Amino acid sequence: MVNSEKLAIKIGLAISIMSILSPFVVIIAFGLFGEISLSFWTVLFHISISPLDQSIALHNFFLVLQYLPFVSIRFAFAYLMMRYYEGKTTGGMLVLSGLVGELIPALLILSLPPVVVLNQLVFPLPLHLLAGFIIVTMKPPAVITSPWVDL
Repeated sequence: MVNSEKLAIKIGLAISIMSILSPFVVIIAFGLFGEISLSFWTVLFHISISPLDQSIALHNFFLVLQYLPFVSIRFAFAYLMMRYYEGKTTGGMLVLSGLVGELIPALLILSLPPVVVLNQLVFPLPLHLLAGFIIVTMKPPAVITSPWVDL
């Protein structure tokens, strides 16, 4: 296996793990007396932080299956990160796949009834996109050069 292929696989695995573990939705709720509580929802668990309680709860199997559609397109982003480092896709396709991966949680949030979101802010948290951007910025893919002379 060529060194660039190993790098592409490592990056794809890192982004895949990040897709599972990073929150796909963050909820900031405001209480009646000015208290603020945060909830971070991932596929496997959610973290709740409030003035009275802090908790981490693992999701059961059925809840994990229910949340998989929210992050399934993130795996396409991880796959395209691998292909980008192999020189088989463009940066534009990579960015497009990352943005489409965040579109599903955003559409879900926009579909919520107004009563649900009056006292809270709900938004997607694209940490895997940020990780991809940092990786591409710090370690750009090798430029493939042709052995042929262009005339």
